[in-house]
Amino acid sequence: MDIHTRAPDSPSPTSPSPAFLASTTPSSSDLTTRRWYVQVPACCLLQITFGLFYASGVFIAEIDSPLFTFSIGVAGFSIAVGITFFGVLMNRLIPTSHSVLAPVYIAVIGALALFAQVLMPHAVASDNSVLLLASAVAVGLGSGAIYLASVDVLQSWVPEAPGVIMGIGMLCGGVGSLIGIRVDIVLTQLLGGPLPALGVSGAIAGVVALASAVLVRRPPPDWTPTSSVTASGAPVMDEECGTVSLHSDSELAALLPLSTLELMRNCPQLTVKDILTDRSFYLLLVAFAATVGPGFGFVLAFQKMAYTLFGVSMAEANRLYFSVTFAGVAGRLVTGWTVDKLQSLDSRDEDSLYGARKTNMILLVGQTIALLAIPVSIHNGHVGAFTVASAAVYVTFSGGVVVAACMVRGIYMPRNASLGFSLVAVSIGFGDVFFSWIVAWCGDLSDVEKSYASAISPGVTSEAHQGDYNIFLLFGLLWSLCGLAASLCIEVSPTLMAHGDGETASGYDSCD
Repeated sequence: MDIHTRAPDSPSPTSPSPAFLASTTPSSSDLTTRRWYVQVPACCLLQITFGLFYASGVFIAEIDSPLFTFSIGVAGFSIAVGITFFGVLMNRLIPTSHSVLAPVYIAVIGALALFAQVLMPHAVASDNSVLLLASAVAVGLGSGAIYLASVDVLQSWVPEAPGVIMGIGMLCGGVGSLIGIRVDIVLTQLLGGPLPALGVSGAIAGVVALASAVLVRRPPPDWTPTSSVTASGAPVMDEECGTVSLHSDSELAALLPLSTLELMRNCPQLTVKDILTDRSFYLLLVAFAATVGPGFGFVLAFQKMAYTLFGVSMAEANRLYFSVTFAGVAGRLVTGWTVDKLQSLDSRDEDSLYGARKTNMILLVGQTIALLAIPVSIHNGHVGAFTVASAAVYVTFSGGVVVAACMVRGIYMPRNASLGFSLVAVSIGFGDVFFSWIVAWCGDLSDVEKSYASAISPGVTSEAHQGDYNIFLLFGLLWSLCGLAASLCIEVSPTLMAHGDGETASGYDSCD
């Protein structure tokens, strides 16, 4: 569809009359109102429900079972599998005639799967590893489904500011984590233990997700927003007709790179094979895993590290974790704004990845510095410095998802963004399951070593058993450096560049 404003044409003999269209199709203004009062709030509720999963650290610290810790990692891996599976399902297998309702189907399936968490307390109590892991897989798949549906709908309804709207959505996910921490602590106290609280928490998540899932819809294929919410505040959309109202390429180029606009006009629909054969896909896997993996390790390990290495009470450890999560909430919103702001500062006006790439590198540099500072804070016994450094890692973890979604959009263009993100999300799983295994292993060794050291020397300090967690920190540091290298090499898909102007992607940054 031509993105320039067109003069109204006389209806063709085969076209529906304007009166008929007016009576059967909601107006652009009605749809724009609906997106802010129905679609965006419903997606935010789904993101809040998704964020409840990342409050699991409360239960990990209380239950203190390596198998349960690993099961949460399995759930994290299943989130990635769910995003990939349901993304392909929504974009390739659901008929085009049902495309508007596709997110409803996916979100409802995901909401129902969240109720599997009700089975996890029985599995832990009876030491039934099969039931525990199966329940974790179901919860992860469900979380991935509601996450994918909410992200897809948010970007569909607010295409003019992908960074800002993703930041708002991810902000809600962080709010869900904050709420989850408080709710889980209160439920544990009211119900007399973490196991019953774990089951009730799962039931609450399922109910909230199901109530939100039935509301989400994609906009009609020919709809465009009637107002701009871009970071620059530039008036991109025409209020009356709902289409881009700039009349020349020079005016349009003042807001968006012409090369990017050409790709958006003529962007082909990529297949799974096209994306899997693209080098940037694999570089993005590495960059994305580097931002989410170490942070997920701290989701699982922070309270236990604070309790074990610094000797704080479990209540104090939970309070500190709340502070870390709060920093992540702010980080999500700031990260989305930073992507859009840096993109607007691109002096070359030819790199659609400029803002997202630079933001990702900033996050990874901050994470690297924080991971280097944490062993120093442990050695000196400064729990405050440990908390601040952990918060920096958590900001990268929470903001990395926002950046990844924007990078996928820049590499594959909006038309292929949903499918691209679905495939790239598998890196979440690799990072989550790897670091959950490392954390469970380090925590188990630390417990054994602490018990032995305390038996032979009751006054033992944290230095006697901090070495095991240094393995976790070392892997986090290595992942961060690999992510930085990968971020430098990512470029716009050559397949799209060849289609857009008949040339290769040589005009974009790469390692060639």
